[in-house]
Amino acid sequence: MTSRVPPPALLAGILALAGCGGKDEAGPPVIRPVLTVVAQSPSERPAVFTGTIQPRYETDRGFQVLGRIVARHVNIGDLVKAGQKLAENDPLTYQLAVRSGEADLQRARSELDRSTAAQERTTALFRSQVSPRTDLDTADQSLAAARASVRQAEANLVKARENLRYTVLLAGSDGVVTQL
Repeated sequence: MTSRVPPPALLAGILALAGCGGKDEAGPPVIRPVLTVVAQSPSERPAVFTGTIQPRYETDRGFQVLGRIVARHVNIGDLVKAGQKLAENDPLTYQLAVRSGEADLQRARSELDRSTAAQERTTALFRSQVSPRTDLDTADQSLAAARASVRQAEANLVKARENLRYTVLLAGSDGVVTQL
């Protein structure tokens, strides 16, 4: 009678016999490939950095009045000193506004002189009882309005002169122009 060994059991037996080998059997040494990398010292590597260079302090400068730029006195990379001209707007409109403000102030002062004289005459007439109290009140109100007109014209002239000064863009501090 022939006994048949099932194939999985046969395979397990062969593997068990293969592991029974002696330790003194010397076979050829197993060569394992090794990956090597030559390391460089940090001083030999060039320093490479990625980033953006930005100034520590930035100042944005721009015109405070509207207008057409007629002159630019600096370019990117120029060194500037505080108070140096950077650019200029067309000053014609603002020069005309100053002249108009001066004329308005002169007109308001003339009106103040006329109202002052009228108020003095009306006061003298009221004291001599020739003029009624209503005329004196009207003269006082006209004088107060004339004084207010002078103050308004003076303020408008100051504003017009200030706007004229703003047509020239000046550097606020020493530095380097980085953008236009």
